[in-house]
Amino acid sequence: MEGTVQAAQFFLSLGMLKLPMGLTLDSVELVGQDITASVPFKTVDHPKPALVSVTVSKESLAEYLAGKMPAQFRNLTVEIGTDQIVLLGQVNFVVNIPARVVVQLAISKGTELHVALLEVEPSLARPVVESQLQNQNPILKASDLLVELEFKSVEYQPGTSVTVRAEARLPK
Repeated sequence: MEGTVQAAQFFLSLGMLKLPMGLTLDSVELVGQDITASVPFKTVDHPKPALVSVTVSKESLAEYLAGKMPAQFRNLTVEIGTDQIVLLGQVNFVVNIPARVVVQLAISKGTELHVALLEVEPSLARPVVESQLQNQNPILKASDLLVELEFKSVEYQPGTSVTVRAEARLPK
């Protein structure tokens, strides 16, 4: 059978999607309208970008970050504030000292997602944390994904999760 398939709306929802880098996305939603695809599926066209929402819980962030933090950091917990992420734990400098790292997710050029370091306590741990972030940033590049994305916003749900919103174009 040849021809075209048209849909006024489309919706895709994924839950607990584990990325190759180890981060679990608690939910991914893709919503769009006016899509036309050729049959057999060779081309896809949609005149308006689809909207993408990706939500990561504080538990998923804690699990991911625990494996990315320098060996000196232990007992990591994550708190989500109104506009930042707070990492609490202990840093070992001969003895265990309470540690606090405050970061924000930042969009760069609409195509990259970075972790911006705002605060580190104790201050002597700052070089170690900065070095680690330098090796991790950008944490996500739109070019690494199957769809053409433009990151639009980062929204914090205090106490629970962070949501990144983007516009997407499906490959033609």
